[in-house]
Amino acid sequence: MTIARLATVMMLALAVGCSSPPSPPRQEAATRDVNAEAMAAVAQADWPRAAELLREALGRDPAVATLHYHLAVAATHLDRRDEAIREFQWVLANVARELPEAVEARRWLTEAGVLAEPRETAAAPADRITEETVGDSGIQGQVLWADGQPTARVQIFLKGAPRSPNETLQWVMRTDESGRFQFTRIPAGTYMLTNKVAGQPTWRLRVRLAPGEITTLDLSEANSASVRDDFPGV
Repeated sequence: MTIARLATVMMLALAVGCSSPPSPPRQEAATRDVNAEAMAAVAQADWPRAAELLREALGRDPAVATLHYHLAVAATHLDRRDEAIREFQWVLANVARELPEAVEARRWLTEAGVLAEPRETAAAPADRITEETVGDSGIQGQVLWADGQPTARVQIFLKGAPRSPNETLQWVMRTDESGRFQFTRIPAGTYMLTNKVAGQPTWRLRVRLAPGEITTLDLSEANSASVRDDFPGV
């Protein structure tokens, strides 16, 4: 083979190599599961790392009660009293009071002197409405959010309206997998239907229940607090 012919072959080879398709890009690393990392640190009692990861996780999803509760626990181990108070108070305001997280939050806050010790009081007058008073009214509905899709496991409060005879009453439940909720055996009166009793709620609607009446009220973007707030300033 002549030198000229050899040079031509080499140039063709280089041209083919340069025109070959680029290598596929490497896949990006999987997204970190900060929640899982935080809970692993809690399980290991690595409180400084747990607190750091829990704060990071809450920065991404500030409505997760489990994260607030464990951050409060971590803060107690790190002697961060103000942070523990703030997080336990969030738990009390957003978690059903019979759940273990709320029970522990109430115990810690009471022992820390933030909440008053429960005191025995005289029996309520027979005509006073209490949570144990059985009524024959109720309210039911469904939580429908983006595109009318049901939202499961949303915590809903039915609370006596301020300055009403039943303002001390409160019931709480979570929606089922279809986003449905139902409060039954409620005394007649005026109530607030909301998803939060502290902080900025998504809904805050006035509901008037007549004796024996079962009211249906769906919760959606159309009647959210940004559109309709029946209790401004509360």
